[in-house]
Amino acid sequence: MVNPSLLKDLTAWSRERRSSRTSRGLHLRRSQADKEVKALHVMMDKGAQEIKIEIRGCILRKIPLDTCSGVNIMMARTATRLGLINLHPYKKFLRMADQSQKLPLGELKNIETSMDGVAFNLDYVVLQPEDEQGYEVLIGRPWFYSAGVTED
Repeated sequence: MVNPSLLKDLTAWSRERRSSRTSRGLHLRRSQADKEVKALHVMMDKGAQEIKIEIRGCILRKIPLDTCSGVNIMMARTATRLGLINLHPYKKFLRMADQSQKLPLGELKNIETSMDGVAFNLDYVVLQPEDEQGYEVLIGRPWFYSAGVTED
């Protein structure tokens, strides 16, 4: 038989240990959650990097750079406004960010595009948007490769 006074001490010690373990566990969990929230805050998408470009003497602002896009894209309304009407056939479907597929109107080849005073000859796939919102031009991976751009 166990001494009642020893049993009382062991029970008190066990309760104390459980409560400190629980409070420590909660503290650790809370601390871990705080770290995760801070990490999420740091990793939040700030959106695509945007630049200013010049095509045929016209300056286009807030042009997104997209390393996930396999082509450079220009909207039909922008191509028309710039007087770029000689479209070459483009038979491939493009998979959009929402996973839908679109057949472009055509392709513009070797369009001189200046960025910060440096000229590049870029090919653009021309799309007819469903609505008038969004970007006029999107610069994709082909430019990143030709310009030798690397990401930090």
